[in-house]
Amino acid sequence: MKIQLFIIGLIAVLCPPAKGQKIQNEQSDSIERIESAKTDHTGNTALEIANCDQIEIEDYISPTGDFVKYHKNNGRIKIEWGNKQFTRTLKNDFNCSQPLTGIPSVRWTTSSYIGLGYSCGSPCWGLIILPMNQTDSIFERMYDLAIDTKNNQVVCLDNEKFKQLTVENWKTGKKTEIKIKVSCESAFPGYCIDSVKIQNDELYVRWKELPKGKEDGKVISEFIKIDK
Repeated sequence: MKIQLFIIGLIAVLCPPAKGQKIQNEQSDSIERIESAKTDHTGNTALEIANCDQIEIEDYISPTGDFVKYHKNNGRIKIEWGNKQFTRTLKNDFNCSQPLTGIPSVRWTTSSYIGLGYSCGSPCWGLIILPMNQTDSIFERMYDLAIDTKNNQVVCLDNEKFKQLTVENWKTGKKTEIKIKVSCESAFPGYCIDSVKIQNDELYVRWKELPKGKEDGKVISEFIKIDK
């Protein structure tokens, strides 16, 4: 009996519970440090940060020196644009974890503007027009259907109730609102717009009526006077 008590006491001395608890705490602290190392100061995970390397989007530079650059950092992308006279940066940045189509890319250019386009779902898309100077405001709209770069005009589907088209001059701010008059039972009325084009001072629209429960309908075309 005395020998058994002696062995138990010896084990207690050589392997105290406190030491085992200390090892467990050290392991927990180590795991916590490893987990914290996987995130940056904004809370983005290491996976999100790594995704920036998978975003294959190239900087743009025109023959005249106008440029759009994509700066990747901490799982985010910042868009910078300008030329030898100025440099500006978009206020909003973009998450590298989203699809490539969600990162605005160059769609068209003029001597005064650069047009960016992006997708945000189905159906969802938008445009950002960057002025090639230091002072003019950035122009952003959703659901653009046609662009007239010569006269600085864009045709958009109203993104609140989808009940009208808006022709807007992004330089002067002038607008022409056009009510949708066709029968469109689609959840997204944009599906009923077959073709849109700006021709001089008129808007050409070709609608396709889609009555409820039918897959096909009649086509209606019209020319609408607009203000430049």
